Amino acid sequence: DKNGNTVGRYFFNEEQTDSILVWAKEKMGMNEESFRATMSKMKPFVVVQMATQMQFIGKTESYEITLDKLAKEKGLKIFGLETVAEQMSFFDKLTPQQQTRMVMDGLEDGDEAIELTRKMQVLYKGQHVDSLFMMIQQEGGVLADEQSSFLDQRNEKWIPQIIDLAAKQKVFIAVGAGHLGGPNGVIRLLQKQGYTVTPVKL
Repeated sequence: DKNGNTVGRYFFNEEQTDSILVWAKEKMGMNEESFRATMSKMKPFVVVQMATQMQFIGKTESYEITLDKLAKEKGLKIFGLETVAEQMSFFDKLTPQQQTRMVMDGLEDGDEAIELTRKMQVLYKGQHVDSLFMMIQQEGGVLADEQSSFLDQRNEKWIPQIIDLAAKQKVFIAVGAGHLGGPNGVIRLLQKQGYTVTPVKL
């Protein structure tokens, strides 16, 4: 609009816009003009991704990057259970208000976010995937509000693909930790299909 209070087609009030611009300057070294020129046509989720990366760079290890590196070093083929376009489509279904909420939540205190991630990692490493699932629900936010589309529906869609891949060859399948536990998690869904799912420590 004439005030420029947008990221893509989503609108932020004056206070929210100021917070975003302050974050962009302090965390990314971008002045207002540069930030608006770069982000004005992008979806709000891109800002969330950037904020998350800025908070955790050098402070915690990325399992995804590590696994991807190992696979490439071993010359293993990498398959995706869904495309980037499919992933982004889940965010397109959110209301403008929900997208705005995700952005503002993503810009909150980094130390708090890092501590929450560490607690989740402890549960994950201890193989307490149901407790991890419950923690995600208790934290609330858009992810918990939209559990059906962000987690449950995707899990259901993945199961036939996992079964098909496993029938053809030995496979190592990695999914986000939030997809493992709960009544509609990947583990329970595989068990319903007759698979024996046994935890192992690597």
